[in-house]
Amino acid sequence: MVNQNAELKSYFYDKKLDKLKISWTIELKDDGYRSTQEAEDILTFSDASSELKVQHKDISQEGVKGRDYLTYKISNETIKIYGDVDVLDGEIVRLDIHAPLINGMATTVFGADDKLILRRHVLP
Repeated sequence: MVNQNAELKSYFYDKKLDKLKISWTIELKDDGYRSTQEAEDILTFSDASSELKVQHKDISQEGVKGRDYLTYKISNETIKIYGDVDVLDGEIVRLDIHAPLINGMATTVFGADDKLILRRHVLP
């Protein structure tokens, strides 16, 4: 997946960032909110084309499907992720996340108070 973004070049150069890792974790109410990492994505800026490239890695069988159709944008030191993902083979969750680009997490509640958690980690 490739996302065009005019602000990426200056942002990544000014901050001297190379990559951003997003870890996808699910916590189910019925499991006592035990954390299970389902997937991770690595976002990399390409200087030659001013593009944000996203590499997807599934960790579990169920995973979080549809991540390759999400839109990722970086603007004003904020990462925006939006679109629909399939959680646990059939539960569609709509994402509209606007969060600081720095390390942190964003939580989306779905189903019966279950949680989809995205953790951001800036990589050297």
